[in-house]
Amino acid sequence: MIYTSKKIIIFLFTIIQLAILSSCMDSGYRLSFPEIDDLADEYPAQAKVFLSRADSNDNKGYYKLLTAKIEYQLNGYIYKENYIDDAINIFVNEKDDPLLARSLYYKGASILNNYRDTAKAIKWFSQAIAYDSNMREKEKLDMYDILCRITHQNIYTVELEDEARQTNNIRYRAWALLYRSINNQDQELANQAFEVANQIKENKDSTLGPMYYHYFQALMDRGNVPDSILISYAKKAQDNFGVKYDNNIDFYRLLTRNSKETHAFAMQHIKEEYNINQELIKSWGSYFFALGYKYYLPLYFLSLQKGDTLMANRVAHELRQEAPLLVKDENSEKENQVKLMYEGGNTRYRYEKVKTYIFVGIIIVLIILLTMTYLSISRIRKAHQTIKNLHESLHQLKDVENSSLSEQCERLNHEITTQLRKLKRRDKDIEEYKAQITELTDISQGLVYYSMTIQNQNISQIGKQGIRQLLASFKVIDEKYSERLENYDLNPSQSLFCILYHIGKSDEEVMQILQYSLSNIRVRKSRIKSDTGVESFDDIIR
Repeated sequence: MIYTSKKIIIFLFTIIQLAILSSCMDSGYRLSFPEIDDLADEYPAQAKVFLSRADSNDNKGYYKLLTAKIEYQLNGYIYKENYIDDAINIFVNEKDDPLLARSLYYKGASILNNYRDTAKAIKWFSQAIAYDSNMREKEKLDMYDILCRITHQNIYTVELEDEARQTNNIRYRAWALLYRSINNQDQELANQAFEVANQIKENKDSTLGPMYYHYFQALMDRGNVPDSILISYAKKAQDNFGVKYDNNIDFYRLLTRNSKETHAFAMQHIKEEYNINQELIKSWGSYFFALGYKYYLPLYFLSLQKGDTLMANRVAHELRQEAPLLVKDENSEKENQVKLMYEGGNTRYRYEKVKTYIFVGIIIVLIILLTMTYLSISRIRKAHQTIKNLHESLHQLKDVENSSLSEQCERLNHEITTQLRKLKRRDKDIEEYKAQITELTDISQGLVYYSMTIQNQNISQIGKQGIRQLLASFKVIDEKYSERLENYDLNPSQSLFCILYHIGKSDEEVMQILQYSLSNIRVRKSRIKSDTGVESFDDIIR
């Protein structure tokens, strides 16, 4: 009976908490401006949600800077240009050099991408360089990358490479070498740049593809490169997903060099790709740049047909100017996943909404258990009082002289024996209730730690007892997998390590949760694989 009650209580307790966690919706959880700033580097769409909840009066300059930054991250341009101007004026007056340097950078980027005015953009970037030691590393790298593209000066390629080496950024180091190889027309240096890019371990195509295409564009502009070499780099760009509909003008320029047939194929491709009819193409004039780069390709080929090479070159220039915005976006797919997943909220602020209810549920369950314990203790005290009364009756019976004394003694002895047996059972019940309270307390605390792991929070300081509590709570959630881990005879720390990967955490998330380095994670995987005798670590975490 006690065992059944225990299972029922644990089951209801777990169902209540998991139901609250899983059903929670978006809340008003807020982040500070620096936290939104960090979030915008990887997930600008999510950062935009948090910024909309922030109070602009807390720091008007910072608020306007973040608004401009997020617009630039999402769209490649800044629609509210007055925001960045206001931010610059505020930071000048406040003498806030770090934020002023960043505002100057976004001002230059806005002018470049909105108006294609490289001279003015360079002017603003030059002012930002005066404060570059105060800039965030990502923005500093992006600024030097843009300067390398628009100035073709090696002074900026050196700065970009130095910054990339200091921050151990392989991607930007490869780009710096490639820019310098183009400036110096050095094929060996270009090969070295591609070798460096090949050292990237994750999402390599997002760097290699654009690099091959950028080098292919440079070779096309050089004008004295054989078609065979151009085609080889064009194919490498295609193989690494570097040729896209919005930056393939030079790819089609290559096709037009070969024959009329390939030119006709390119025109047919444009008609099919963009659903543009021949009448519309023929009706275009020379002032339709406002239509966007989607229409630049047909306009380019129309200019070639008319023999207007000046217009064709202008269109090609406009398209290539889009490259810094279009080919350097590593996180577009990841960002879309974030937008679909969170829809304005994430696990952390869903948790914040129901945190109070979770703890109230824990307190209610503990009160119920304490009440049951109190009632059991009351029954035991009552039994002790009954036994005391019986003992007093026995003393009274010693003074009684009648024929029924023996019979009364036997009856009282039977009652005392019965009460003692009940007392022993109740003592046993109390011990089991205490064990239940301890176990439920561990499961309760373990669920708190488990919710922290879901949010990728640091749990490296919870100690052995905390790990034991987390494993106990996870056994209630996924008993089958917990029993599998017990069969492998792993220690608690190894079991927790496997559980994190079992619930879908990546290496980076495990590093954040347990504060391990990447080398520590590799050693632990290898050791667990060796101790369990499995062929692959994935066999354990499935």
